[in-house]
Amino acid sequence: MALQNPVINLYKSLDEAMYFKNSWLNQKFDFSGIQLIPDNLNKYIQVTNTAGGINLEDWIVKVFSLCGTELGDITPSFMVESLTNSDNGQPQFVWSLTNIPQDFGWGLIYLQIMQSNGELFYTNPFKITAIDEEKTAFIAYKYKKTEPFQTIQFTTWFREKGLPQELNTYYQESAKSTVASAMKYDKIEWWSTENMNRDLLIELKYILGLPFVYVDFVRANYYEAPELPWSGGRQNFNSMDYYLVFHQNDVYQETQESNGDFASQDFDSNDFYIYN
Repeated sequence: MALQNPVINLYKSLDEAMYFKNSWLNQKFDFSGIQLIPDNLNKYIQVTNTAGGINLEDWIVKVFSLCGTELGDITPSFMVESLTNSDNGQPQFVWSLTNIPQDFGWGLIYLQIMQSNGELFYTNPFKITAIDEEKTAFIAYKYKKTEPFQTIQFTTWFREKGLPQELNTYYQESAKSTVASAMKYDKIEWWSTENMNRDLLIELKYILGLPFVYVDFVRANYYEAPELPWSGGRQNFNSMDYYLVFHQNDVYQETQESNGDFASQDFDSNDFYIYN
């Protein structure tokens, strides 16, 4: 099963994990946008798309600041959920973070995953903190019906409700005037983002347009395609407003495994996910 790019990926070098395409013009930078909440009962689920493929059989997961200072060990919170493959058949896997035991404050962090053989993997930077968590939303999404859901917490938030209306009219010959035939209403919500890295802003816009997306656990879709403003100036970040329609009777539930024990010491073909 080939899966699309994750929001948080695993890389084989720290340089690769920290790389971003930059313009010589930029002088102000913000790499915010992903903010995971500690003590989370619902899993944050991502799939790897690591160049050359990746296998993980035993692991220690530590949190580091961008300056390279070790901040904590969250190994019990990290789990490999299932095995999968990239488009070219290289091995990948679905992983999750649950019950993150520590709040790492407002600074950006990255994860270092170490195998028992000493091989190291790194994530791109993000935040793990409950500070300003009201300015974040839990988003579950997938690209195809047969894929597992991926879940993430973006720094985007509800602003207010709206009720735009569409009036259908026709010209009545007997009255020699235009009359209304029907009124259509749509209950929508206006959402905004915090300033975030433009790459993540593009990723968020793309994810919200997928056919399978839940925002704060409720099925949602765009009311209209949002505009993605250019950053301008000398910065690599921006914010965005957009409008969503929610379907209150369709609520996100975590996929349950139907087979496999997914024990790290004995991964084999029997541990591939079957989704229900």
